[in-house]
Amino acid sequence: MTHRLTITQLANTKIGGHDLQVWPKGSYPAPKDFMTVSEDSDDFGLLADKDESVPASLIGTALDLLARDLIIGQHATAFENAQKGARLVDRLPDFNHQVDTLRQATTGAKFINTGEGWQAAFELAKYEAAYRSGHYDSAPVTVDPITSRHLQIMLQRIKGFFDRYGMPTVTGFTVASTSGAVYGDGDYLSPDYLMDLKVYQSSPLKHVANRIQLELYYVLGKTNERYQEFQTVKALILFNPREDNTYILAAERISPEMIELAMERINAVQLNA
Repeated sequence: MTHRLTITQLANTKIGGHDLQVWPKGSYPAPKDFMTVSEDSDDFGLLADKDESVPASLIGTALDLLARDLIIGQHATAFENAQKGARLVDRLPDFNHQVDTLRQATTGAKFINTGEGWQAAFELAKYEAAYRSGHYDSAPVTVDPITSRHLQIMLQRIKGFFDRYGMPTVTGFTVASTSGAVYGDGDYLSPDYLMDLKVYQSSPLKHVANRIQLELYYVLGKTNERYQEFQTVKALILFNPREDNTYILAAERISPEMIELAMERINAVQLNA
């Protein structure tokens, strides 16, 4: 391979376009390696995306941004990438307007209390998506009462996760291979856990790439030594606020053999000379 790959792309890589995966069984965690914890934070159960008015692809992005801003309190930095995305698509004045609208909707509160505030949150999520993908969808989204209610519940569940497992000390952490050919931005990191937020209708463990992605964040983070937290992490976690389920992999389950195989595949990705 001779081009840069994100961790997500590498986790999904196949050989020669066939069904044979670069990642053979045994080189990444199996579902049985995870402990599933039903958090039961409330009585709402599974929140169905079919009832929502916003594209599912934006829900996770909006939740992540709002968690960083409203729950963790990173008011100054939560929307940095969204701002970069707005600048890329020449919509910086609108970005500033949406931030102001969101601030007005959350004054003195932990959560959004107006329709305009929810609308602003999703416009900011679209700019975040533009930063990551280079594509901006200018079509307005409609945030109906069911969608805003679901978002409110899921934010409360994310807050519950942090209350139980501890606040992250790093958000949006960046890891990369020595050559820079493989790179990625993770979600939440603390001295005890690495957590990836996955918003699905069912278990995120069903998707092989999610498990590989979690392993790659851990392997590269531990190898790079950029964040001290990776040296003490005890658990690799997928948290799905739709289910309110936490999927926990003990860090010790990432064996030396798995680390070696992961590094082989990471180092096989080289930049063009």
